[in-house]
Amino acid sequence: MSTYTAISIGPIIATFSQVRKPRHLWSASYVFSHLMKIIIDEGGTLISPYKDDATEKAGIGLYPDRAFFKGDFLIKELTDKAFEKLSDDIGIRKELLSDYFNIMGLSIEADSEAEAIGTLNQKLDVLELANRCEDSEARAELLKLISTDFDSLLFEIGFGKKDFKIDDLEHIAGKSGNDKYSYSKYFCVVQADGDNMGKVIKNLQNDKLKELSETLIKFGKVASAAVTDFGGLPIYAGGDDLLFIAPVVSKTGNIFDLIDKIDKNYKTVADKAKGLQNDTDAVFTSMSYGVSINYYKHPLYEVLADARCQLFDYREGAKATRNTIVCNLRKHSGSSFKLVLNKTNGELKKAFEALIPLAKDDNLVSATAHKLRENSVLWMATEGDNQRLSAFFKAYLGLGEKNDNQKDYLEKVKEILGLLLAKKDDKITQNIYSILRTAKFINGEEVKE
Repeated sequence: MSTYTAISIGPIIATFSQVRKPRHLWSASYVFSHLMKIIIDEGGTLISPYKDDATEKAGIGLYPDRAFFKGDFLIKELTDKAFEKLSDDIGIRKELLSDYFNIMGLSIEADSEAEAIGTLNQKLDVLELANRCEDSEARAELLKLISTDFDSLLFEIGFGKKDFKIDDLEHIAGKSGNDKYSYSKYFCVVQADGDNMGKVIKNLQNDKLKELSETLIKFGKVASAAVTDFGGLPIYAGGDDLLFIAPVVSKTGNIFDLIDKIDKNYKTVADKAKGLQNDTDAVFTSMSYGVSINYYKHPLYEVLADARCQLFDYREGAKATRNTIVCNLRKHSGSSFKLVLNKTNGELKKAFEALIPLAKDDNLVSATAHKLRENSVLWMATEGDNQRLSAFFKAYLGLGEKNDNQKDYLEKVKEILGLLLAKKDDKITQNIYSILRTAKFINGEEVKE
C-alpha cells in the first residue's frame, strides 16, 4: 500500500458572492488559483493537477481547488509555508491570510492511485462543508485587494504588469457592435462542469490521473482562448470546471455557437478519458452548462449564483440529466424564460439553433407563442403525431397560408413542439414559450425607447 494526500482550498463561492465587477471576479478567482500553485510548489510528489511554466503564465486561474499528491507530509507545515509565500506575493499579513483562507488536507493509504483519489474526493466533500467566510479584518483586506481596479499585485502576477484592462459588463455586453438590438445591453455568465468526472477518475487505470490532468489543463487553455476570441472574459478553467462572462452575441456568433465550440474541444478530454479507463467499465464524460443572461446593470453576484443554480440544481435534481444546457434569460422588464437543451439526443438543440435565424418577425413570434399557450389542450392532445400536429398548425396558426419566411418559422416551431411532445416534457408549455422568446431575443429584438 502507498500513502496519498489531498489538499482543498476555500472559501471560493463565498468570496465570489461578494464581487461587483468582472475585474474583481477575475481577481477573486486568480488569488485562489495562485494559492493552489504555491501549495503545489511546496507539496510532495504531485499527481494532479498538471503543472508547467505555461500554465502559471496563462493569465487565468487554471489551477482547481483540489490537489493530490503521492506520499505523506505535514499539512500544518505546508499551510504555514503557503501563507508566508502568498503574503509576500500579495502584501497581506500571513496572520490575516490564515484567518480567511481554508486549507484543508488529509492523507490515506490505498492499494492504487484510482482508489485513493476516489476516497479522498469523498472525504474532501465532507471537509468542505466546514468552509468558513467570517466577517473580519482578514476578509476586509482580501476584498480590498480583489476590488483594486488598477495597480494590482494580482494583475502583475497574472499578466506581468500591474495595470491591465478588463472590460466592465456594459462593454462585454456590447461586443456585438450592434446597438440596434437589445441583446447589446445583456451579458451571459456561464458555469460549465464535466459530467461523471468523479466516476471516470475512479475507473482510471493505475497511475493515469496525471495524464488526464494534463489533457484537462490543455482543454482549459483552449476553452479560455475561445471565450476571449468571442469577446468574453474567462474567469477560471480549473480542469473540467469553467466559469466565464460573455456577450450574448458577438461578431463571431452567439452564445450557443461558443458553447458548441467549447463542446467540440471537450471531446478531446472525453476521448482521452475513455482511453485511460479500464475497458470493461468505461464511463463517458460530457460537459453541462448553466447559462444566465441578464441586463448589464443586474448585480454580478446574483447572476453568478443564478448560473450556478441553472447547472447544479438541474443536474443534481430528482430528474437529473447530464450533457445538458440550461439557460435562463432574465429580461430587464422582470420576465424570465428558462430552456433546457439536452445534447445527448441533439435533435432539440439543433432545432432550437435552426430556429434562431428564422425568428425575425416579432409579431409572428408573439402571435405564435400566444396561440400555442391559448390552445395548449388541443396540441397536447395530438401526442406528437405529425399529421395531427400539422392539422393543428394549419387550423390555428395558418401554416400553409403564410409567405415562405413565415412558413419556414412555423415548420420549425412544429418540429420543436413535436420533439417536446415525444419526450413527454413535464413543463412543455413553459419550455416551448421560452424557446420561442429566447430564439427571438438572440436573433435580435429592436431596442424600444
